[in-house]
Amino acid sequence: MEILKVENLKKSFGDNEVLKDISITFKQKSIVSVIGSSGSGKSTLLRCLNLLEIPEAGKIYFEGENILAKKVNVNKLRTQIGMVFQNFNLFEHLTALENCILAPMKVLKKTREEAVKIALEKLKQVGMLEFKNQSVKTLSGGQKQRVAIARSLAMNPKVMLFDEPTSALDPEMVGEVLEVIRDLTKEGMTMIIVTHEMQFAKEVSDLVIFMDNGYIVEKNEPKVLFNNPQEERTKEFIKRFINI
Repeated sequence: MEILKVENLKKSFGDNEVLKDISITFKQKSIVSVIGSSGSGKSTLLRCLNLLEIPEAGKIYFEGENILAKKVNVNKLRTQIGMVFQNFNLFEHLTALENCILAPMKVLKKTREEAVKIALEKLKQVGMLEFKNQSVKTLSGGQKQRVAIARSLAMNPKVMLFDEPTSALDPEMVGEVLEVIRDLTKEGMTMIIVTHEMQFAKEVSDLVIFMDNGYIVEKNEPKVLFNNPQEERTKEFIKRFINI
């Protein structure tokens, strides 16, 4: 069953057309990785899915409703389509726990007690419970990203978007964040992950999308896309990661 569907999506920044007629369907409870060179449109596609960027043309259906229709409540939509950014986007002056309870209280109207209970559960899930009262600015990059994941999970979203969640991390911290995401994939949540981690994409994905120059060039299950790509451009890209 589909949860998100994109039809003929176009997005430009000035004269630069970043997304060119994108159409793709995301199935419920599927793990989809989006790969491609920098500037291929991957992150822009992700940001359009929860309306951080507004496309010039096309339709985006979430649970059958076109979210580009004017009557859509954007704040409500973002509670259901969570996002984890490459640069964390946490409130540095607050603790890990405080970062995780803000949105449930302000947006979902949870009591502080309810929000704290949920936040502690999610911080435990990502291995950050012992750091709950620590100021975010004192945490490592990998720890910050795990708090950011817990913060998104605290909203109980139906879809999680990950925008290159390891690209701002030191190499030794990449593994700990990927492990958290790997664990989440077992829970049946729909996840769309823009990533440069090819081995990870091959291991966890139900579907891999290869983008280039604003187009979806190829999409397939990982063993086919990585081992037997059909398009020349995909073959060129995959050659760089010949060991995967």
